[in-house]
Amino acid sequence: MSKQNDNLVAKLPTGSRLYGTATEKSDFDFQEIYVPEMASFFGIGGEKKSKHSITADSAGTVDTTRHTLRDFIKLAAKGNPQQIEALFGVGDPMSLAQTSPIWRALTEGKYLFYSKEMVRPVLGIVGGLTNGVTYKVGRSPKELSHAYRVLSQLKELIMTSTIAYPLINSEKILQIKNGDFYSSELYDEITEMVDFIRTKESSLPDLDADKISTLSTMLHLWHYDLLKYA
Repeated sequence: MSKQNDNLVAKLPTGSRLYGTATEKSDFDFQEIYVPEMASFFGIGGEKKSKHSITADSAGTVDTTRHTLRDFIKLAAKGNPQQIEALFGVGDPMSLAQTSPIWRALTEGKYLFYSKEMVRPVLGIVGGLTNGVTYKVGRSPKELSHAYRVLSQLKELIMTSTIAYPLINSEKILQIKNGDFYSSELYDEITEMVDFIRTKESSLPDLDADKISTLSTMLHLWHYDLLKYA
C-alpha cells in the first residue's frame, strides 16, 4: 500500500452523483480527507493546504478536493455544508466511499458538529434570494438550484438528524439547475425553508469547540500511534 493510501482517512462522493442530479456528462466528484506526514504536521513548515485536482479517464472526469483531517474538522465545526453532508449522509451513494477506522471514529462523534454553526453558511449561500432579488437580475439557474439544495438538506438534517442520498427532491433540483423550473412559488418555498431554519436555530445546540478539539487531538494521536504518550 502506498504511503498516500496509508494516510487516507476517507474518500467520499459529493456533487451531482451523490445528490441524484447527475447527467451523462456529469463529473465524478470526491472529497478526500488525509493526515499529513508527521514531520509536516508537527514541523515548522506546516501542513499543506487543501488541494484540488481534475483527472480524466475512460469512465469520465474525476474532480477531487483534498483536505487534511484538521482542515476538514475545522470546516465541519464552522458548519460548511460539504463537510456536514459527508458526516451525516446515509444511503446507497455513500457506498462508494472509501473509509478508515479514523473516519468511522470521527462519524461516531458527528453530533458534536450538529450545532447553530450549521445555519450561517447556508443562509449566506441563499443571500438575497428572499429579499427581492429575482432570477432575471442576477441569479443563474445553477445558483438557484444550489441555494435550494443546501436549504433542503439542512431542513432535512434538522428534522431527521440525517441527510438521505440520493436527495428526495433531486429531480426538482435538476429542473431548477436546467432552468426548467422557475416561478414565484419556488421563491415562496425557499422563503418558507429559510423561515423554518431560522425558527429552529435557537433550539440547536451551541458548538462545543473544546470537545471538538479533544476529538481532533485524539484522532491525530491515534493515527501517529502516539496515544500511549498522551
